[in-house]
Amino acid sequence: MIDEDNTVFIDAENKFVKEELGFKELVFKHLSRITFICSSEFREGYWQKKPISLSGGVYLSEIYVEDKRDAYINAIDCLHDILLPHFDKEMLEQDKLLESDLLTEKDSFLKKPTEWIDRKLIHKRKLFQKLNLLLKRLDYFDKKGGGE
Repeated sequence: MIDEDNTVFIDAENKFVKEELGFKELVFKHLSRITFICSSEFREGYWQKKPISLSGGVYLSEIYVEDKRDAYINAIDCLHDILLPHFDKEMLEQDKLLESDLLTEKDSFLKKPTEWIDRKLIHKRKLFQKLNLLLKRLDYFDKKGGGE
């Protein structure tokens, strides 16, 4: 993207961002990101220690490796929020049911965070499936279809 000072912005993967990103392209880009996350192992986050040799000796560097489960859940929630203004009646009803189910289950898993995230993953996958069905109903993937 280029601002008023003709500054070029580069995204996280060091790829040049088109000057104008339409809503449909934003959704496609986000779907691509979710697909990328899904193609890797859903592992818990952890701290990785690496020795670094400096002139004064060897030091340990700690780097946090993100929790892929949380990344997936957050990506689905973000897609949900992006598409919210385009929800049809069916999606609004499904969204309420899914959210209600999630809140009902949350209470029983409060003292079991590892099990809770596994249950949440199941709920978010169902939400992702419903969002994809919404995109199909809106003819989102048709060249003339929704999103613009």
